[in-house]
Amino acid sequence: MATCESLDRPSIKLLRRIVRALADGKAIPAIAQDESMATQAPSPTDDDRVLRWNRPAQAIVRRIRALAPSPGAVAFIADGADETEITVSDAAVADVYEVLLPGEAAVIDGKAVVRAADTGVALLRGEVDGQNWCSDDIARRVALSVDVERRRSCRE
Repeated sequence: MATCESLDRPSIKLLRRIVRALADGKAIPAIAQDESMATQAPSPTDDDRVLRWNRPAQAIVRRIRALAPSPGAVAFIADGADETEITVSDAAVADVYEVLLPGEAAVIDGKAVVRAADTGVALLRGEVDGQNWCSDDIARRVALSVDVERRRSCRE
């Protein structure tokens, strides 16, 4: 916390100074970035792209937004022994059935919603095998995989 607080205080002071100057109609001085001091963020690894459903829903949605459109956040929809990889490009925090465990999905109000640590994440857009999928496409795929699991558990 000490690091956050030490960074937070100067930021708040600077923000107040800028807002005050703007309110007074003063010009804000532009300062060019020293390119010799700039650094590149590392590219995310394949493992970094995989969504972790044990995290809070808002954190998952932010990760999806940060990785979109490329390289994209990755989720997997199980279908028996197979898995469909979906590159998720848009999502939103959503209500979810409390009986679901993190990583389990259901179709709620026509959208595929995956349980996160605290609530749900609605998968709104993605790509599978180079094809763009809207929320309806994703919901149909999740409904199919849930039906496969339901039929399997009935046979056992």
